[in-house]
Amino acid sequence: MRLIHGGLAAGSLTAILVLASTPFAGAASTDSPALPDAAALLAYARSLPPSSGPTNTSTGPGGATLPGLGTTGPATTEGGQLGGTEPAGRGTGQLPAIAPLPTLTAGRFRPKEVIVLLQPGATVDTARGLAQAFSLQLEVFVPSRLLGTPLVRLRIADGRSEAAVTAALRGDPRVRASQRNFIYAPATDQTSRKSALPQYALDVMGVEAAQSEAHGRRRPVIAIIDTGIDDSHPDLLGSVLDRFDAVGDGNWDTGPHGTGIAGIIAAHGQLIGIAPEATVLSIRAFPAGTGAAAEATSEALVRGLDWATEQRADVINMSLAGPEDPFVDAAVTQAIAEGFIVVAAAGNDGPGSPPAHPAAVKGVIAVTATDQQDSLFSGANHGAYISLAAPGVDILSASTGGGYNLATGTSQAAANVSGVIALLRSIRPNLTPAAALSLVERSAKDLGTPGTDDSFGAGRIDATAALKALESGQQALQ
Repeated sequence: MRLIHGGLAAGSLTAILVLASTPFAGAASTDSPALPDAAALLAYARSLPPSSGPTNTSTGPGGATLPGLGTTGPATTEGGQLGGTEPAGRGTGQLPAIAPLPTLTAGRFRPKEVIVLLQPGATVDTARGLAQAFSLQLEVFVPSRLLGTPLVRLRIADGRSEAAVTAALRGDPRVRASQRNFIYAPATDQTSRKSALPQYALDVMGVEAAQSEAHGRRRPVIAIIDTGIDDSHPDLLGSVLDRFDAVGDGNWDTGPHGTGIAGIIAAHGQLIGIAPEATVLSIRAFPAGTGAAAEATSEALVRGLDWATEQRADVINMSLAGPEDPFVDAAVTQAIAEGFIVVAAAGNDGPGSPPAHPAAVKGVIAVTATDQQDSLFSGANHGAYISLAAPGVDILSASTGGGYNLATGTSQAAANVSGVIALLRSIRPNLTPAAALSLVERSAKDLGTPGTDDSFGAGRIDATAALKALESGQQALQ
């Protein structure tokens, strides 16, 4: 069994084996089939694929730095400066703030599961004791680098509700925060169909000039938190630098959604991506499937974000949408603070729906979708959190098995923006999240109501104009 990986090193192996070899007090069977503790943890260890990237021996599962061991992300500076030279990272010893759990009228979550952030210094024994005290089954213990303390998943083996258990856990001094394990869905219309239509998005966004300028420069790295990517697709050969299973079920699979997002960004065959020279990190947070079968959880997203930042991705693409989620939102906020640019889908639930997360998190580039005529996708969310628009209607991209699909949604729009940001970062590696957001917003083509609005944000992204704004900013700093 292979247990050594870029996200699972010797320092964390002991903790996993202790969990796997010791029965949990209070564990009980449930009506729904669930892996025993040992099997679940060992399946997670087996799910980590061989790494071709650098190994950090201070990391635990999910690329998470063990408590007390620091790491740095891309260089950043305060405000909207184009770039910085100081190493990023918390540096203050303070833990990221976790927002109070919102009152939810909607928003799905995994039944009989709760997730908990433990207090600093907590160990596996702490988690085991907590599970025993509350008659819960301990399933996963994962140190989170972004959240600063271990993340634990617990299963309710009796008739108590998730709300009741999370409320009770919050009163325990070992617990920093607790919540439901929320569910996220890909932000794609499910009526994808095969076609051989041209790639209108490249022309609409004026990508050619930006690609020419970025050609031969540094190859940016884009982390795609999604389904697994089919790296055998002819248009993606050599694009996937590494991969990580944030689901942790021991079943690495690939899906059309993640493969399509990767194709929009980095294809270099019959299709041309926005940033064809970029490399991709495939983070499997969704098991392969469509509709209800394609679901990611809060836990998987935190794991994926930890690993993406550990691998120092230039851009983190999150073509997914879910409810307000204190744990995921805090991890995204911390990633942005450390200099990682996060692009997310604005959501496909329609104009009257609540803000989609993580797109609504401050500092995220939240992207809505337009068509070839710059008309807004009818199913897109509206709201003040939307940064800008990009082509997302009838977008031709790669699919599993070497095929091609048309797909519609804010997922595809977010991927187009991630590709443009990747081009900018290939030219300016230290471009900060605030500067990237400012560049694409102020260079966008204004649509709808003059100025920024709740439908189009600042307007539709323009790669050529963004490149010119970047070059102007570089000259101003010289």
